[in-house]
Amino acid sequence: DLELDCFKEYIAQDAYFLELFAKAYSALASRALEWSNFLRLHALVQGVVEERQLHNEYARRWSVDLSNFKPLPSTIAYTNLIFGYLDRFPGSLSPLACMLPCMKLYLELARWVTEQESYQAESNPYSEWVSTYANSSFEELVRTLEVGTPQHTSALYGCAVVLMS
Repeated sequence: DLELDCFKEYIAQDAYFLELFAKAYSALASRALEWSNFLRLHALVQGVVEERQLHNEYARRWSVDLSNFKPLPSTIAYTNLIFGYLDRFPGSLSPLACMLPCMKLYLELARWVTEQESYQAESNPYSEWVSTYANSSFEELVRTLEVGTPQHTSALYGCAVVLMS
């Protein structure tokens, strides 16, 4: 029962956020010392490109101007946090720990929606969003991100503390 105007605002905020996610993954990839990390990060960039295409389609469909909106303070704070970790930990995958909660949340939320008896994909205006984030391909991206983060649990904890304050 999400109001369309609320979803449209989310699409704009998330499109902005996705652009910065792609840039962060790209920055990490350019610093990757191991080829396997470079390939994992490249896969994450490609995933973001696909997500952004979904957002572009929603924006086109509902006349959301992605180039002329104001990011919310929370959106700016989250992206600044990610780029702060990039600057603080050059050559490290620690910034991935800041990015994992968002992707994990989308996966879990979309799956939860699909499990609701009242969910009817055919009549739901957000069904493409739900199917994208509940999809096994997106889960694979989440798992790809998790592979890079186990050794960075203290950074993940730090991100959670900052985001919750």
